[in-house]
Amino acid sequence: AEIIKKQKTYLHEVAIAEITKIVLLADKDGSMTIDKAEVAELTLRVFTQLDAHGIKLNIAKFRKMISKDNDITQVLKLVQAITFGETIEGDEDDDKEPM
Repeated sequence: AEIIKKQKTYLHEVAIAEITKIVLLADKDGSMTIDKAEVAELTLRVFTQLDAHGIKLNIAKFRKMISKDNDITQVLKLVQAITFGETIEGDEDDDKEPM
């Protein structure tokens, strides 16, 4: 049981590192925000990464969430929440459609 717990922790840490890399690479100008010009590439990278793990991304909703707060810290939280199936604060849509 301890080995499985360590493996899960390791995989979680690897996933966070991958997410961080994706988001930081999308910030081409180093502004620590995801600008409108950077959203398309970030969306594609996140979609591809999540799809490889069997996680579907609602692209329109994802872009809407980034437009609400494009600070890199918030974008990282958003992508991590999607990846790990967590609730996203500030997501007030009533459609209950997965991100």
